[in-house]
Amino acid sequence: MLDETSGYAVGDGGPILKREEKARAVAAHLMAVKLYPNPARSQTVLSFMLNQSRSVAIQVSDEHGNIVWLSREKMFSSGNQQLSIPVSNLQHGIYQVNVLSKGKTMGSSRLLVVH
Repeated sequence: MLDETSGYAVGDGGPILKREEKARAVAAHLMAVKLYPNPARSQTVLSFMLNQSRSVAIQVSDEHGNIVWLSREKMFSSGNQQLSIPVSNLQHGIYQVNVLSKGKTMGSSRLLVVH
């Protein structure tokens, strides 16, 4: 053994056993994302809360995963945030709205667009 948590040992009959401490998976903390109104006709308001200041972008994707609307990344302060998303130019259907920070999804919600 190299130390208490990792190393090699020879078992009965000659098999070599390797012992190592595995990295523990940390569950990603996803934020609550709310959309109002939902269903929406012309626009919806996205609400989310940040526990610290961070740069955020909003992405809206159709049911096939195609990005149909994307905001530029913008710095938001900590606390409750609201952002209006125009949807009048989108086809009737279900969309995925993602809150992104540094390219990673921090939270998401489904949006129904009706006309």
